[in-house]
Formats: sequence, structure tokens, C-alpha cells
Amino acid sequence: MEKDSNKQEVKQDDKSKNIQNIYFFFTVGLLLFGLVMFIFTAVNIQVGIINSVVIAEFSQIVLFYHLPHFIIGIVLLFVFINAIKKKLTEMKLYKTIAGIIFTPISGIIYLAVMLLAALSSCS
Repeated sequence: MEKDSNKQEVKQDDKSKNIQNIYFFFTVGLLLFGLVMFIFTAVNIQVGIINSVVIAEFSQIVLFYHLPHFIIGIVLLFVFINAIKKKLTEMKLYKTIAGIIFTPISGIIYLAVMLLAALSSCS
């Protein structure tokens, strides 16, 4: 009986690690893609190329995703803490916490991209 409970704990740990990894890598991907879009838009403005409205619309869509992504991160943090209270000292939640911190930063970058693209398409 004890072996079954240990196997179940290992499965739960693996599942929580996988969810943390997915959330973290998705957040880092959003952040990096936002930085690339920001650099691309800023370079186009410096060169004098008018940015497409598609860039502004796409960054607006991604920006609207950031609030649910942030809420998902907070919910995941509470779920992981409540699920494994006994192993809280052994748990590594740094990826979830980093994802929660990076999400607003990424949102600000997408807001800047949206504003730059929209303003440059008006001129």
C-alpha cells in the first residue's frame, strides 16, 4: 500500500513539474517574441518604413492574452502550494514565480509594440 502512495506522489510531482515547465517556457516565449517584435517595429520606425496594421492588431491580441496568463500563473501557484503542503520546502516553484513576474513585463513590451506600430501606420 505504501508503494502505491509513493508512486502516486512521484506521478503528482512529475505532473506539477511538467505544468511548471510548460507555463514557464510559454511565458519566456511570449517575452522573447515580444522583444523581437519591439526591435523590429523600432527599427522600421527609425528607417522610415511604415509598420503594417497587422503588427498592431496581432500585438493587441497577444496583449489581451496576458491577463488570463497572469491569472493562470497565480492559480497554478496556489494549486501547487495547496497540493503539496508537506513537501513545500522541497518544492521548486521558481519557474511559476518567474512566469508570474515575466508576464507583466511581456505585456508592457506588447503594449509598446502595439502603440509603436499603430502610431507609425498613422503617419
